Amino acid sequence: MDQPYRPSTCQSKRRLRRIRLQGLPDPDEHLQPVIYALEHWRRIVEVYTRTTITKPEDKLIALSGMASWMARKIGKPEEPAQYVAGLWRVHLASQLLWRSETLFRENKSTFEHWTTAPEEYRAPSFSWASIDTENGHGITYAEITDRDLLIEVEDVEIKPKSDTNEYGMILSGHITLLGKLRKAELFTIPLKGRFGWRLVDREGLNEEDRKALNKEEHTVVYLDCPARDGESILGPDAGVYIVPAAKGDRTASEKSKYLICLILQRDKRNLRGDVFKRIGLTRLSPWGDHIALHDDRILEVHKSDGGMLQQGYNPKTGMHRIRLV
Repeated sequence: MDQPYRPSTCQSKRRLRRIRLQGLPDPDEHLQPVIYALEHWRRIVEVYTRTTITKPEDKLIALSGMASWMARKIGKPEEPAQYVAGLWRVHLASQLLWRSETLFRENKSTFEHWTTAPEEYRAPSFSWASIDTENGHGITYAEITDRDLLIEVEDVEIKPKSDTNEYGMILSGHITLLGKLRKAELFTIPLKGRFGWRLVDREGLNEEDRKALNKEEHTVVYLDCPARDGESILGPDAGVYIVPAAKGDRTASEKSKYLICLILQRDKRNLRGDVFKRIGLTRLSPWGDHIALHDDRILEVHKSDGGMLQQGYNPKTGMHRIRLV
């Protein structure tokens, strides 16, 4: 890795936070001082994912020394923070909302996706380390918070390849996520390189509202790696789901906040049954996606929601227990 990112002082971490907020009041002041260390990590990842690694398989190994150091800054020297494949267990739900940035070619009016994926397993799909983004704009790390969240991480399991280095290569990993699954259909749109999605089979509404909700197209989409997924994620039978995850940006007024959602796909190859993998992120605008967001309609609970999983659905809360690998 060229031009390594060097650890900063406590004062520099605070300055990073102020720069990120652009002079606005800190909406997560109650998380200080740990949010300063997480802000530092956020910056490390954003720089690192734009940096070329000689051996892509060493993506986590090259960062392991920094991760070990940061574990004691985010946690305590005697009780380091739990590392989760490039993310951290503390405030993990919000960190799942990273996104891969596309390149816009103004002369061609096209969006280009330069992300690639390693041939061999490197990290679970919910981690930014599962893809390579150095040829594009890298990763935008998620806002770190414990508020405005619509998902909850119930369980985490990461199995490192080495018993002596929990910050290095990974053998396997998964999280159990509580959230509301919404069946969707991904599609390409005429402007080259762009994608959109629409809800599918939202039952429980009157006929007029159901048609309007299912017809609305949502086009602020950040796919993780179209080159890897190809056409397997497109169409009504691709097993794609949307999970409303958070409202943001954190500094925005309540009326102007987006609804940030994970895009998941059922992992048909997994013999465990109801298992999903992450394939992207989408943001719903209060201006452009007003039908889905009107009275939080996308969050409404209907009887049909219970049939999406074989087990792990709570009809009182409308939450599904989602195994994400």
